[in-house]
Amino acid sequence: MSITEEIIPLGRENAIKFVEGIYGFESINEYYLEPVGDDLSVLILQSANTRVPSFVVINPFLITDDYCPVLSDEEIKALGAESQQELAFYVIAVVKEDYKKTVVNLKSPIVINPKSRLAKQIILDNCDYPIRFAIFGNEG
Repeated sequence: MSITEEIIPLGRENAIKFVEGIYGFESINEYYLEPVGDDLSVLILQSANTRVPSFVVINPFLITDDYCPVLSDEEIKALGAESQQELAFYVIAVVKEDYKKTVVNLKSPIVINPKSRLAKQIILDNCDYPIRFAIFGNEG
């Protein structure tokens, strides 16, 4: 699987609508993405209407070479896409005080359709990905 070629619209004016909210924050459905520096592989996913929640999200294909999430046809259609290749994947990071202990949740990626700006956090049932994957190879 490759990284999507689509450009995800950034900034508050390009809000992304979550179909079902993010786990633990189901009532908050609109977010926007802001870059962290010039590199678009790490972004801030910020609630569009409140100061919290705010998440650091990372492109998982840059973290591990063997990441290969598989979505159901229903999940793909719920995001307004015809195929999984149209979608962008990000994982939520927990950045520790010692950044070398940062972990990401590979089991429940944030999946975004850049064209429709619909998004969903999806639990991958058909895999063994961890919810705490140490991106620098240390225990999280």
